[in-house]
Amino acid sequence: MPDNTPTHRSASRFSVKIARFLFSTSLLKQSAPLSTHTHYTKTESSTDIQEIARNFIHSLEPEHRLILANELSEIEKLSKATTATIPIPYSQLAIVFIETGLPYIGFGFVDNFVMLVAGETIETFFGVAFCLSTMAAAGLGNAVSDVMGIGLADRIERTCGRFLGLFGISSPKLTTEQWRQRSVQTTQLLSKAICIFVGCLLGMCPLLFRDTSVKKTKPNDNDED
Repeated sequence: MPDNTPTHRSASRFSVKIARFLFSTSLLKQSAPLSTHTHYTKTESSTDIQEIARNFIHSLEPEHRLILANELSEIEKLSKATTATIPIPYSQLAIVFIETGLPYIGFGFVDNFVMLVAGETIETFFGVAFCLSTMAAAGLGNAVSDVMGIGLADRIERTCGRFLGLFGISSPKLTTEQWRQRSVQTTQLLSKAICIFVGCLLGMCPLLFRDTSVKKTKPNDNDED
């Protein structure tokens, strides 16, 4: 038992440094500027990533650097040995479909839901005062939806990642060459198109609870007069 203590401590230090590296990259992603489009994710510059990686490597002990170098060389050998087209299992394509499309269900839902609620609210409270038509109120509601989508995009992605983790669904185990295959790209494209359409349909749920009785009774009241 005492003989394994140094190894255990070394592994613990290595784990802590890896955790710091992952935490630094997550902070970098959070501080990166967002695109103006709701459905685009955050991006970070390669220079910042290189600096974080360099600091991480310098913080490692010699034995940890050797382990990391050996693992990187094994990955490079594997990627070079698998340059030929490798069939991708349908199970992995299914994971690609779910992981890619799930956030887009959230994006579509938020877009339509907020647009409908905000548009009807604007029309109800400001339509008469500012002579706003239904289309103008819908356009303003869409503007509100886009602004909220920018702030909620990252949160939706994180929530979807946690949701997949609860069901034990991990990231697809694909090589770089497999990610470039047409089957994977087609799966991602179909997933985005189908899931955002489903999300938009779900986001139309406020229409089910819309009260139109007042608008229907107004013409009858005028007729009675």
